[in-house]
Formats: sequence, C-alpha cells, structure tokens
Amino acid sequence: MSSTDIIKAKRVPKQEIKYKITLTGEQKEAKRIIYDNKVTALWGVAGTSKTMCSVHTALDLFFKKEVDKIYILRPAVSMEDIGFLKGSAEDKLQYYFIPIMHNLYQNYDKVKIDKMIENKDIEIVPLGFIQGITISNSILICDEAENITERQMRMVLTRLGKGSKIVFTGDIDQIMLKDVKSSGFKKLIDLEGYLNGFASFELKQNYRDEFVQEILKLY
Repeated sequence: MSSTDIIKAKRVPKQEIKYKITLTGEQKEAKRIIYDNKVTALWGVAGTSKTMCSVHTALDLFFKKEVDKIYILRPAVSMEDIGFLKGSAEDKLQYYFIPIMHNLYQNYDKVKIDKMIENKDIEIVPLGFIQGITISNSILICDEAENITERQMRMVLTRLGKGSKIVFTGDIDQIMLKDVKSSGFKKLIDLEGYLNGFASFELKQNYRDEFVQEILKLY
C-alpha cells in the first residue's frame, strides 16, 4: 500500500456515519456531482431538496475529513423588510438562517450539530462578510443563490481556495431582488460546459406535499 493510500485510509471514519435521512437516487446523483466538481449549481423549484442535498454532502465531506470546515452563506433578501424584525442587525440576520439550521438538524444529531457550530466547524456567514476570505480546504454552501447579483456571484466564486468546493443552490422562479434581471444564478447555470470543474444539476422530485406541485403549476 502506498503512502497516499495509507493517508486516505486513515481519513475514512472507522464507524458508519449515522444520518437521519436516506438519500433517493436523484439525491445521490446530486451528491456525486458535488464530490466530482469544484463548483456545483443545484437548481430546481421549491421542495426539491436543494439545500438538504448540499448540507448532507457537506457533512459527509467533513466527517470523511475531505474538508476541514463548512461555510454556509445566505443573502439577506426576503419578501418582507428586515426592519420589522426585533433586535439588533445580527439578531435579525439569524432569521435568514433558520432554513439552514432546519436542514442541518434534519440530517444529523442536533446536539452534535450545535457543537460543530460552537467549535466553528460549521460557520454561518452573511454574504457581505465573505469578501476578503479565501475558502481553503473547506466547502462553502451558498443557499438561495438566485438572490445574488452577478457582481456578488463573481465575488463568491473568487473566494475558492485550494482543496475547496462551492455549492450554489437556487430557483430562478424565486428571485426576490428588486431587479430580477440582476440575478447571477442563471448565468452561472449557463456556464456549464465552458469551465472544467463546474457542473449544474436540476433536482426535479418534489419532497413536500403534492399540493406544492399543483400550486407551482398555477403560479
């Protein structure tokens, strides 16, 4: 066995990782694509498990010691004015990360996730705080990427350091920017085939109530 094989063997967890969910075939394919590329765009309509797949894969990469840290990024854009929320600016931003926390807890033990956040193994950062940071030996999940402008998208992409990955999740039908055309997510998806190490994947299966699919057809 070569020294490289020995190092890889040491990095594999001795015990099976016990996730709280079981991936479907489509979700496993999304996971494989993230593993095989430096930058991945997961896209699809509401309820297609984009965030869940990216979070699950990030945890898997961390537990298998393929990365040293998980960064989670989410733009502070919503249908409601943030000024209506109580508390400081920092307190208000926490509301935007509730979906991320929900997906982390859905995937893995809550106590262990909270410990990872406490130890900064998982770090949740607002979009504006990522500038100047180089993401090295880490994975960055950029959730709700449809609400990132082209300029911001360029900024996030250039954070990529050695041994790292970036996963963008989004739905072009849920853009909440004042100027819908300013979203950089669709442009990113269209780059597939032009960049080595980049891939996009559409998730199609609905994992919420079937009513959601019917609503989306009418809206």
